[in-house]
Amino acid sequence: MESYTIDRADFDASWAQANPILYETAIELVFYMTFVAMFAVSTYLYYHNKVTGARFLLYSTSAMFVLGTIQITLKVVIAVFALRMVRLAVEGSSLVRTTFIHDRVVFVRYILLTTNNAVTDSILIYRCYVVWGRAISVTFLPIMMLTAATILGYVTTFRDNYQLKSTISPEIAFIVSVATNSLLTTLTAGRMWWVGREVHRASSLPGTRSYNAAAVMILESGALYSFCVIAYLVSGAILSPPAIIINNVLTGALPQVVNIAPTLIAVRVGFRRGLEARFIDRASGSGNMTFTSIRMRSLV
Repeated sequence: MESYTIDRADFDASWAQANPILYETAIELVFYMTFVAMFAVSTYLYYHNKVTGARFLLYSTSAMFVLGTIQITLKVVIAVFALRMVRLAVEGSSLVRTTFIHDRVVFVRYILLTTNNAVTDSILIYRCYVVWGRAISVTFLPIMMLTAATILGYVTTFRDNYQLKSTISPEIAFIVSVATNSLLTTLTAGRMWWVGREVHRASSLPGTRSYNAAAVMILESGALYSFCVIAYLVSGAILSPPAIIINNVLTGALPQVVNIAPTLIAVRVGFRRGLEARFIDRASGSGNMTFTSIRMRSLV
């Protein structure tokens, strides 16, 4: 049995690089399993419930599942390479080849994360578009913001991988992404609240609370991603040990939270073919919707 001797400081430095990656991988696995369960439920609901755009939603959610699965697979590979680099450091072997492969895998994963975020926001844009009665003008600004966030994400990823000179901060892509998500959430939830207000004014049907519940549900689900990204950016800017731990947790959670947030809306709406689904059917069937004709049923 071979034995190796390594300076304690060198071992601590090597292990300090691998340790956060292992934590992040474990956390992402937990969030991935949560997403898998929600994906299975949402797929069942899309298939059995008659919701306008169900085919688009099913395909896009399946794309999120594929991207999320590839990302968690690559994360496990990265963790394996991190442990291998610790072993090579102990053996005193060269890390050049292993480090090169590790960095390429990280690069591909960040590319997939940016793509995943674009697919997720596309779903939110589609939902907003339909809830607004297929008014394409509502989507102009979100589409421009999504395009900007995606381009910034790709540019910063390529820059970091190839060590190119650029003054663009990687945080800008996250900030634009949060702004896009917040705008879409506000537009969709605001429309639901406005419809409930009009229903209350135009008829005696007790539907206002249902619409308000739908608006709150959309705000809660949309705020999940924004909160995680903001906490990630803030914790990354603070160098204290607790902030570093929080940042590691969010680094592991974010790739799957990107998928969980829109899927959560689908699950919460679809269990009883909730208010948003019926509203989408109404909005797509008639440009001039009669609020008094909507049959109400509570989401909760």
